[in-house]
Amino acid sequence: MVNWSLYASKRVLFTGCATGLGSFTAKKIASNIGASGHMLLVDFNAPKLEELQQECLKLGNHTKNITSIALDLTGTQNAHLAVQTAVERMGGIDMVFINHMSPNNGEGFITFLQDDIVARSFQLNVTSVIALITAALPYLYKSGTDRVDPSRIVYTSSFSTQVRSPFVSIYGSCKSAMVYFLSSLRQEMELARRAAKRSKPAVKFTIIHFGSIDTAQYRRLETDSPAFMTTKGQPIASEEEAGMYLAEKGLNGKFIEVGPHSLTPLLRFMQFLSRLAPGFAAWITLNFAAVKDGHYDALIGRLNKASEP
Repeated sequence: MVNWSLYASKRVLFTGCATGLGSFTAKKIASNIGASGHMLLVDFNAPKLEELQQECLKLGNHTKNITSIALDLTGTQNAHLAVQTAVERMGGIDMVFINHMSPNNGEGFITFLQDDIVARSFQLNVTSVIALITAALPYLYKSGTDRVDPSRIVYTSSFSTQVRSPFVSIYGSCKSAMVYFLSSLRQEMELARRAAKRSKPAVKFTIIHFGSIDTAQYRRLETDSPAFMTTKGQPIASEEEAGMYLAEKGLNGKFIEVGPHSLTPLLRFMQFLSRLAPGFAAWITLNFAAVKDGHYDALIGRLNKASEP
């Protein structure tokens, strides 16, 4: 059983929440925030963000406790502004949900990616996330030392960090970079706990590897992308199901969690095989690659172009 009342007094900073699973998570948290709690919603989509804020305000008796700020978190400047705004409005930070990302838009073959798209992906998915975490960490540490329960960083990751596949090279690389960063940061915080001779950690970390989620974007991939990975009958989570899971693990998640329907028997086998025999795992993965007519010809043409005089 989940003790949802634990959200009642939390000061929550939530990024990437205007649509999709993030919106369901935000509404679940909002329905449990009490008079001493607060949540700051951050997203670049101002109209959707305003709509979400109004929906959240209807879910409880906290008309002043759910606020929002529309920010494009690409780069570092607005990441620092998000933390600054959270501290000014809430008086501190107890929890950070990091759900903003440039999504997997069906990259297709990596040879078609332009430099500016790659740069923006890393600025939004890696650089800004690191900036936000490092800016929020002192406030999270203070919260974790002042309160009985530790503060928490909850990061939305992807199962693409566990099983490598084509067509998600940049998206998967960004997510993998953040998993390594958070793993290292968690160890550094453990060293700090020992140095301070504390019995419990001040800050806990939860990384959730989600698999396929039935979003509008996912459905667009199947119709519009020239190349993508199919599920071939594998179960996928609904947005609401994934959002509720994120809200739950924000309270009781272990360091590494796996989203609903993400660890199917097939993916469990592929995760194991990727470590034991990565070449064979890659060969199996290719059977789930869907490439539309003409895309192979375009790839070969682009590769051959480099050898032309």
